[in-house]
Amino acid sequence: MRVAQTSYDVVVVGGRIAGAATAMLLAHEGMNVLVVERSSFGSDTLSTHALLAPAVTLLDHWGLLDGIVQLGTPPVESTAFFYESRPPVSFDLSSRPLYAPRRTVVDPVLAEAAGAAGATVLFGTPVVDLLTSGDGAVRGVVIDATAGPVEVRAPLVIGADGMRSFVARRVAAPITHVSRHSSGVVMACFAGIEDRGYRWYFGREASAGAIPTNDGLTHVFASVSTDRFRREGRSDVGQMFEAGLREAAPDLLAELESATQATRYRSSPGARGFAKRPFGPGWALAGDSGAYTDPMTAHGMSAALRDALYCADAAVTALGRPSGAAEIWASYERARNEIVVPHLGLIDEVTAYRHDMTRVQRAHVAMSKLTNHELTHIKRRIGSSVAA
Repeated sequence: MRVAQTSYDVVVVGGRIAGAATAMLLAHEGMNVLVVERSSFGSDTLSTHALLAPAVTLLDHWGLLDGIVQLGTPPVESTAFFYESRPPVSFDLSSRPLYAPRRTVVDPVLAEAAGAAGATVLFGTPVVDLLTSGDGAVRGVVIDATAGPVEVRAPLVIGADGMRSFVARRVAAPITHVSRHSSGVVMACFAGIEDRGYRWYFGREASAGAIPTNDGLTHVFASVSTDRFRREGRSDVGQMFEAGLREAAPDLLAELESATQATRYRSSPGARGFAKRPFGPGWALAGDSGAYTDPMTAHGMSAALRDALYCADAAVTALGRPSGAAEIWASYERARNEIVVPHLGLIDEVTAYRHDMTRVQRAHVAMSKLTNHELTHIKRRIGSSVAA
């Protein structure tokens, strides 16, 4: 890997959903953008795969949804919530279907779109340090290139490198909000399960889900509290997977008896959600780097695309008007927090895993309203955004 030049308008650290989408939008605005991603092109990662309406709207607006569909991503035309012995709560999505592409599909689509827009995208390229000036402002990155460390200078570095973001740690981005609870999760894809749309199951101390994805597969997950996962799941994640399904979704577990496991188990003990201050002198954060919500929200991919839109808007405006940059970035934080902070509170109702089904149901209704609010704001933004 060689770096063609050592000066850019923006360096984006992280080339998955948030980073690639942000870079694409910035490049469309004529900015000279470098994206550096430590993993290889098209690699998989732990994810629910589920896209909510805000994400589908943005991908469609950017002209990328058709390509994702053509790669075999099935439309999700219904969603159902199962609360123990209560009747399921179902919704018809056929007039505006959702999608759940595997990360080996959606991540490359976005990375290729960033490259087609003019960004330079480098995979297998870790960042080993940030360049700073005497006053502490970030002025670029140091990347691990083939011939050794290379300094790349830019007036703005955007960290989109995940919940354990190197950029966020290096600039000591302050945590402004944090959740109380978190969930551990085990997931895998299976062949031979009937496509019945999104299905979400809730028991007293476990949750589960079934999400149709590419290649006729269904992504199935089981989730418990982080404390329980650490007690019971570390030695045998397959056993933890079955236990969670048995408690929350016994009918789904029965379906798996005649299905074929197509991917290995992926698991995580979980981490508490947070929001961090997403900007400072010469740096900004997007996606999980700046705000992470528990995967039980199934909101991570949608939040990454929303942040890409908002962050790109702020970057274009702030770089063009340095004297007002602080307020422009503060506005980005407020817009993001309008969705993220309520989500952190609501997800605590679900990830406490002492489920009162009435309270969990109410939390889901509130989350749905919040997602609709987010969708309304995104539609307004893409109607006037400089990066649309």
